[in-house]
Formats: sequence, structure tokens, C-alpha cells
Amino acid sequence: MADSMDKLKKLYNILKDKRIKISYPENLEGDSFKIEMDISSEKDVEVLAFYLQEKLDKLKELIKLIKRGG
Repeated sequence: MADSMDKLKKLYNILKDKRIKISYPENLEGDSFKIEMDISSEKDVEVLAFYLQEKLDKLKELIKLIKRGG
């Protein structure tokens, strides 16, 4: 479990962004994560789309890790 939490923290640090919030289940007890961003302009939509494309592989790693539950 400690190894999985270390991997989770590393992924989180790669994925974190000042405008986009990622939250995941505590102690990997759950099967999903949440991405939040305030959208108030077309530019914000572009930023989110770029972020998702740029971080796609790491987001996939994150969901696999969470679904395994550690």
C-alpha cells in the first residue's frame, strides 16, 4: 500500500496545475478521481482540452492505480 501511495503522490505532482484541481479517494478507497476547473471563457475550455491531451498517459496511470486500490 505504501508503494501505491508513493506512486499516487508522484502522479499527483505531475498532474497538478494552478487552475485545475484533481482529487482522488483517500487511501485509494474508491474507483474514480475528480478533475475540477472553473470555466468562464472559451480560453478556459482550450486550457482544459490542452491539459487533458498533454496529461492523457498520466491520467490513465492514475485511474489504473486507483482501480487497483493500491
